[in-house]
Amino acid sequence: MAAPTPVTNTKQSSKHGWTAWSAVWTDTTNITDSVVVDVSALATYNTSLKIKKLTVYGSAGISVRLEFDDDSADELVAYYPLGVTSPLVLDFTNLTDGGLTRSGSGGTGDLVVTTLSAAAADEVFIFVEWMAN
Repeated sequence: MAAPTPVTNTKQSSKHGWTAWSAVWTDTTNITDSVVVDVSALATYNTSLKIKKLTVYGSAGISVRLEFDDDSADELVAYYPLGVTSPLVLDFTNLTDGGLTRSGSGGTGDLVVTTLSAAAADEVFIFVEWMAN
């Protein structure tokens, strides 16, 4: 068995953009460090990412970790715990820099997702509003 193949849609206009990521499971194989936003693949301004708003939804049987990729240790962005059935909505626009940025400098800086406790028919949907530099 294999982890699901996520469907990703990214739109960018100058520095601003959004990404929608979704996956549906057919078995119990978890996803590890699957790229949600690939910073280097952005059309322009492709060196770093600032998360402005984030929405995560998962079915009750799965938990989700969103992190910034880093060589030494990925930086946690959000955690969607097992058993939750309502969306997790985070707004980082009131932070000093107008969004959430990573503190490290190693790795890609991509936004990645890891799942735990996956089972057949589980689903995850992630929507990210971001600004690139």
